[in-house]
Amino acid sequence: MGRIDEIAADAIARLIDRGIDREYGAAIQKAANTEKRPRKQSSWIAKQDPYHDARTAERGIVMELIREADIFKKANIDAGSLGMALLGEFARERLAQITIHTGALAENEMDNCSFTFFVAANVVRELNLTKGSLVTVELRGIVASSRFPVWVCDQLIKLV
Repeated sequence: MGRIDEIAADAIARLIDRGIDREYGAAIQKAANTEKRPRKQSSWIAKQDPYHDARTAERGIVMELIREADIFKKANIDAGSLGMALLGEFARERLAQITIHTGALAENEMDNCSFTFFVAANVVRELNLTKGSLVTVELRGIVASSRFPVWVCDQLIKLV
């Protein structure tokens, strides 16, 4: 192989490398731009755990939406147990699980809270609820088993 052939081979290799780098960079950038990650609201979010007969009305942004959720598993309840009776109508319905963050709407960072709750799946479907939706909810705490209390949603209104 002569010197000219070596120079040509070297130039072709550099062009191929640049093309691969360009394509790889474009693919990474596209993945980063299309990745479905919630925007970070704050470095401090207080998870609000339910307790029996707790009640709260909140306005927040839907951060997570599970369209088919198992309240029995989350509350550690066996079918036919007393815990099912405590869940009332929520034991008989198909449920969705939603997590909202209130921080984007809070006046100060101390009010940056997270609520995870169950709501009838048909409500989610009828409102066409998605991640990022702005909602107002009325929540109630239920302790169906002593170790795993849950929030249930008595009213959900989609604002945006």
